[in-house]
Amino acid sequence: MSKGDRFEGGERLWRRIHPHFFKDGRMTSAAFSGFEMSVDIASVQKDMSVTLGADTGVAEFQVVAAQKLNQRTVADPLPNNPAHALVVGHKSKSVKRGLRDAATFHSRGTIMGTA
Repeated sequence: MSKGDRFEGGERLWRRIHPHFFKDGRMTSAAFSGFEMSVDIASVQKDMSVTLGADTGVAEFQVVAAQKLNQRTVADPLPNNPAHALVVGHKSKSVKRGLRDAATFHSRGTIMGTA
């Protein structure tokens, strides 16, 4: 995938989630901020566990969830991470909540080596 390529709605995206993005056992919408929010394309990322700390996991959501919230998804491969992509657009409170609600959290132990 080349920089700027868009991808299909069924593609899964992974957003790194640190423990401080949890409150009362629930992932907070604050984890989904930034005009250009960094994610990894699950089908390209062969071993996400390598880049995750012991207490870190990923929020998994489909491209279609971002698209329904008027967010663009584009490939942004990095030299050390060809799976890197961006979810681009203004993240209002309702957009952040929508992404959070569409996401499923996976701990490091459950994501190891999967794509």
